[in-house]
Amino acid sequence: GRDQLGKSEQTRRMIVFGKSTLAIVVAGVAITALTGYGSHLFSDHLSGWGLLAHMAAAPLVLFGFAAVALLWGRRHRFDADNGVAGGTKLLFWIMLVCALASAASMLAAMLPVFGYIGQDWLRIIHELSGIGLIAAGVLYMICSRVCGKNGRTKQHAS
Repeated sequence: GRDQLGKSEQTRRMIVFGKSTLAIVVAGVAITALTGYGSHLFSDHLSGWGLLAHMAAAPLVLFGFAAVALLWGRRHRFDADNGVAGGTKLLFWIMLVCALASAASMLAAMLPVFGYIGQDWLRIIHELSGIGLIAAGVLYMICSRVCGKNGRTKQHAS
């Protein structure tokens, strides 16, 4: 009785922690996307308060995705038969790779080893991996909602 109650409370806390971590990641991605891609709409470059907000939100994305990988990586293994659809698993790993590429490209750009052309390529990698991250994230959320057990759609699962 008591051990079972303790495990269910522990499970509930892990679910709350996982959802809170996901909310932090979504907030970080939203802020960085709005400041990064929004700057293209209003000016030719990211600077001032927009750059400050972009840089302040970057750790939310970076550390948030690290936590998401630790919390949900096992569930999204391709050899695990746990009811998560294969496409959803693929999108999860694409999101993580895009987040890593986005962060690594800008961290590498801070090193004094890349010239002008190299830094321009790193900026392009940063922008394209950000687009990939957003696209994979939106598709992941759609697939997570639409797909039920064993990869079947919820309409056909019953």
